[in-house]
Amino acid sequence: MWLLAWPMIVGSVVMQFDTVVDMIWVARLGASSVAGVGVAGILVMLLSSARMGLSTGQRAMVARAVGANEMDAANHVTMQALLMNLAYALVTILVGVALAEPMMRLMGVEAEVARQGENYLRIMMFSQAAMSLGMMAQTSMTASGDAVNPMVISIGTRILHVVVAPLLIFGWGGFPRLEVSGAALANALASVLGAAAAVWMLASGYTRLRMRLTWRVDLSTMWEMIKIGIPAAVNSAERSIARTFITRILATFGTYGVAAHTIAGRVDMLTEIISQGLGQSAGVLVGQNLGAGRPDRSYRSAWAAMGYGGLTSFALFIIVIWKAEAIVRIFNPDPELVKVTSLYLRILACQSVSMCGAIVFSSALQGAGDTIPVMVASIATLWGLELTLSYFLPKITGWGVYSLAAATVIATSVRVVLYIAYFQWGKWKEKKIRIGGGERARAGS
Repeated sequence: MWLLAWPMIVGSVVMQFDTVVDMIWVARLGASSVAGVGVAGILVMLLSSARMGLSTGQRAMVARAVGANEMDAANHVTMQALLMNLAYALVTILVGVALAEPMMRLMGVEAEVARQGENYLRIMMFSQAAMSLGMMAQTSMTASGDAVNPMVISIGTRILHVVVAPLLIFGWGGFPRLEVSGAALANALASVLGAAAAVWMLASGYTRLRMRLTWRVDLSTMWEMIKIGIPAAVNSAERSIARTFITRILATFGTYGVAAHTIAGRVDMLTEIISQGLGQSAGVLVGQNLGAGRPDRSYRSAWAAMGYGGLTSFALFIIVIWKAEAIVRIFNPDPELVKVTSLYLRILACQSVSMCGAIVFSSALQGAGDTIPVMVASIATLWGLELTLSYFLPKITGWGVYSLAAATVIATSVRVVLYIAYFQWGKWKEKKIRIGGGERARAGS
């Protein structure tokens, strides 16, 4: 597991480090800039839901085909994923150009926050179009068992982003001062170069797979990918939509409330890096072992990932509780922002181990292609529990903005219990996946 997980963890570390550094630079522009980028980021995630769904279906199909030693089928699935991601990229650009301003207005934030978020969002949609192609290529690589090349691409593009971002944000070295737009432009440049490198690797056979650029549309393979991916896309979309409602609630606590949520969320993502890497590797191993007819190994892979991830998550939880103020000051030393954000961060950190479990077991089930239970559990806990608590807790407890962090912790704890219960039931072992050309990769029984 660690042979597959460590490059994913390193890649995730680089990606999250890049995100945190980006936010540190943006935070130097003030709380309004932090809030604007944070709100725009939620909208980017919402509009990325379709791509995430496609990636889930693609990963499950490629992993199952590789496990069954059907490499031609894996290459075919990859090509069909490329065609669908090209269509997604075009739609993303059109939406970004046309709807950035009204989408930011709908979030209910202050005018200055909306203005900065709009500038960031419009450019980030171009970045997402390129990123969709890069992620498509990297998804097939990791699903085939090659996590090293995606790691190399991530390191290269993120180093470029870290170097270029402050030049464009602050106007250093003779570059124009673009502020939040500069952060988005640096991201877009890195995404374009990363996508070009990843697609070239697949098309040239530099990795385990070799995608043949046939441009032939296979509707049956596309539909299978969509069927697996729809619940994952719905899951991603409903989470992003729920976050927009939560952001509207946050907006009632002012710019500091939104900024605290944004900074704490970035730190929380940083603490989840190892869990994300282990979860992704568990998903790949579950799919490959089901393709090889070994569901017993699939089961053990998921629990091994949970064991390793749980221990590291607990250690990171202790660090965050101990050093919350120091962590927040890295972003911005404003005393009021440090005060609000450090307590928010401490509360949010209480979900560390349960979030690890949610990541690992949802990834394992999605790797098996069994995506509907993940969607149902997520909707039930996010909309039925977290959103409800986020609305009512501030009214009945007097905890203010901290109620939203508490609601997140409670919902995550319930969600992981549901995921584990379904995983232990074992129905995911019976999931069959149709591979192009009418073939079927084996499922465990």
